[in-house]
Amino acid sequence: MFFDFINIDSSKPIEERDNIVFEKTTEDGRWFESQIFRYVIYNKQKVENKEIVAGTLKNYMKIIRLFCR
Repeated sequence: MFFDFINIDSSKPIEERDNIVFEKTTEDGRWFESQIFRYVIYNKQKVENKEIVAGTLKNYMKIIRLFCR
C-alpha cells in the first residue's frame, strides 16, 4: 500500500521496487522521510474520518519499519 501511495509500480517485483526506493533515497536523502510523513498524515486523516481505526495505522507503520530494517 505504501509503494502504491508513493507511485511505485506494484506490478514490478518487490526487489525492483526496493531498488527504486533505494535509488530515490540516495539521490535525495530526505525523499523517503518526506514520503513516510505524507503517508502518515494521509492515514491519520483517514483515522479522523473514521475510515480506518488507529490500530490499522499502527500496523501500516510496523510494515514500513520492517522494510527499513
